[in-house]
Amino acid sequence: MMFVNIYKIESLDKIRWNVVLFAVISVLALFFIGLLLASLISAFSVPAFNILAVISLSAFSRNESNGKKTNLFIHILKEIVKNPLIQGVALGMFCVIIRPFFGGWRFSTGNLKFIFKAFEALGNIAPWFSLIILGGQFKFSSVKRLLPQISVSVFARLILAPSVGMLICIFLPPVFGFPSFSSAEYASLFGLFATSEAVASISMADQMNGDSELAGQILVWTTVFSSITLFLFVAFFRHIGIF
Repeated sequence: MMFVNIYKIESLDKIRWNVVLFAVISVLALFFIGLLLASLISAFSVPAFNILAVISLSAFSRNESNGKKTNLFIHILKEIVKNPLIQGVALGMFCVIIRPFFGGWRFSTGNLKFIFKAFEALGNIAPWFSLIILGGQFKFSSVKRLLPQISVSVFARLILAPSVGMLICIFLPPVFGFPSFSSAEYASLFGLFATSEAVASISMADQMNGDSELAGQILVWTTVFSSITLFLFVAFFRHIGIF
C-alpha cells in the first residue's frame, strides 16, 4: 500500500514541499510532547528506581543471537531499515526518482501493468484486512485493565494532536516567511493530525515487542470517538474560516 501510494506521484516537482515540511515539523512536535507526557506518567505511576532500571536497560539492547550488546542507535536504525512500511515508502520514492531517466515509463501503464494492478489490489485491502483480523482479537475484558492508558492515548490522539498540529500550521508559516496554506491544504494537514490511530501500529508494536494489545485497544477507541471529535473540529474550523 505504501509503495503504491508513493508510486502514484506524477512528479516530485508537483509536491508542495512547504506543506510537507510543516507536516513533518508538526508530527515531530507532537512526538516530543507525547514522549514528555509518557515520562510524566511514569514518574507518577512507578517508583524512581524502576524508571532508572528501564532507562539503563534501554540504553543498550542485547542481541539475542550472539549475546553481544548492541548500541541503541544502531539497534533503532536496524529496526527502521527492517520495517516493511519504511521499505515500501523507500522503494516507491526510488521508482519516482528514477522514472525520468527511463523516459517516464511506469509499471502502471507499461507492459507490466498487470503486476502493478496486483500490488494496487493488495494495497487496497491492506487496512480493511487488518481491521478484520483485529476484530477477531479484540477483548472488551481488557478495557478495564488498560483504561488509564486508553484514556490518555485517546485524548492525545484525538484532541491534543490536532490542536497542537493545527496551531503550528496556522501560526508558524509566517515566521519562516511562507505563505499561508489554502483551505484544501489545511484540511489535508488536519486529516494527518486528527484521524484515529493507524492500523499498522498494531503489527509494528507486535514486531518490536511492544504492547500490541494496548495498540489494538487504542485503535478501536480512537476510531469510535473520532466520529465525534472530527465533526466538532471540522465545524469549528469551518466556522472561523480555516476550511
